[in-house]
Amino acid sequence: MIGTWHQVLRFFFAPVDDAVSSADLQLLEKQLNTAFMPPFSEGDLEAETKRKRRAFR
Repeated sequence: MIGTWHQVLRFFFAPVDDAVSSADLQLLEKQLNTAFMPPFSEGDLEAETKRKRRAFR
């Protein structure tokens, strides 16, 4: 997939400490997705942001 779509794919990551819990990572992901609003990410946005985003689709 990367070889075929390398010009349009974007992959982002953030290194985190091993002590960070799974719940903390899920919360962080939701907060980042809410802030950056990736075009194909729907399920892990904060509820208020989901409602507002749907109003413009």
